[in-house]
Amino acid sequence: MKISLVVLVFNEEDTIPIFYRTVHEFNEL
Repeated sequence: MKISLVVLVFNEEDTIPIFYRTVHEFNEL
C-alpha cells in the first residue's frame, strides 16, 4: 500500500502536500 501511495505522489508532483498529510496520519496510527 505504501508503494502505491509513493507512485501516486511521483505521478503528480502537486500531490506532495497530500503525501505529507498521509504521513502525519500514519504517524498517528
